[in-house]
Parts: sequence; C-alpha cells; structure tokens
Amino acid sequence: MLDHLLVILLLFVVPVRALWRSRPGRTASGTKITRYITTIGMVAGLLALLTTSWLMTGRSAQALGLNTPTSTPSLIGLGVAIATFIALFLSKGKKPKPSQREEIEAVRRDLFPETPNEMKLFLLLSLAVGSGWEILYRGFLLYYLPSKIGLSGAIIIAALAYGAAHGFKTPKQFVGSIVSALAFTIAYVATSNLWWLMLIHIGVMLFGAIVSTAISGDLEAS
Repeated sequence: MLDHLLVILLLFVVPVRALWRSRPGRTASGTKITRYITTIGMVAGLLALLTTSWLMTGRSAQALGLNTPTSTPSLIGLGVAIATFIALFLSKGKKPKPSQREEIEAVRRDLFPETPNEMKLFLLLSLAVGSGWEILYRGFLLYYLPSKIGLSGAIIIAALAYGAAHGFKTPKQFVGSIVSALAFTIAYVATSNLWWLMLIHIGVMLFGAIVSTAISGDLEAS
C-alpha cells in the first residue's frame, strides 16, 4: 500500500504541484528560506514513507541502487562523477556571455542563495534534493515500475515525472529538465548504482550556488 501511495505522489502529486506553482503569471510565494524548508520537508516525508515500506517488507538497500560501488559499471560511474567535478572546477573562472547574464540573474533570484543564512540552508537542501530525489525517482521508481510497464516504459515515465517536478519556467528549461532526467535515469539503469549520480547531483547544485554568487558579484561591480 505504501508503494502505491508513493507512486501516486511521485508521478502525479509532486509534478502537478510544481507545474501549478510555476504557471505563467504566478509569482513565487514566500521567502527562499521558506521554500527551501518546504522542499526539504517534502523530500524527508517521502523518504520516511519509503523507509517505512522498505523496513516492513525487509527489502535491501541494494534494491534501491544503494549497494557498494564495486562493479565495473558503478566504478565507471564514479569516474564520470570525478571527471564532472574536474570539468566544473576548470570552468568556474569563465565569464558569462552578455546574453547569458539576464538568465543567470533570473536563476539566482529564483533558486540560489543570496545571503549567508540562505546559503547555510541551501547546503542542507542540496543534500536532501541531490540524494532524496535520486533515491525516489531513480531507485524506487525503477524498482516499482518495470514489472508493471516494462523497463523502457519505466525509464520514460520516471524521467517525464521528474522533469515535470522541476516546474515550467520556459520551454527551454522544461525540455532541458526532461532530457537531463532521462540521461540520469538511463545512467542509473546502466550502472545499477545511485551513489555516483547522487554525488553529481549534489555537486552541481553546490557548484551552481557558488558560481552564481561569484558571477552576481562581478555583475554588480561592473
């Protein structure tokens, strides 16, 4: 029963909520800190349901892709994670193009922290989102859905749901969210391990916050 409830929440409630809250003409409600706390609480609640279901049925963490990364595919995944961090580090000094400045500022105002208190909470948000969503939308859905709709269908449905869970800001953002969700989902299926994807997800969020803050300071100084 808890599995079915989680599927309904992940495939319908969370995406519809995100799309409704990001509909055109609607301004974001509450402060960033409020929104950070709300998201952290939502992820924690969903993970609590998942944990309860797993303990009641005696399933292993390996079924969620949380096994020790010792297989060749999972080790390759860790290598990809390390290469991603190196690429991000090497790119952090690049200045944005003039055409990108407005987009960067819009993302910073909407998502990334602008004050020390927001940054502290954003660290927790990054851990919650970067690990929690991977476990829920990759680990759990790819455990539950294949027996119902096949592996290909499971990959597509999980990716569409997670992409929609990012909301709709622009067509480019929406398509990008779905494409990246599809890539992560396929990567999980290929390696059967979530640890490296969690590392990339958390790292990209933290890196984005740091770079956004630095770029914003440069723009204000110019």
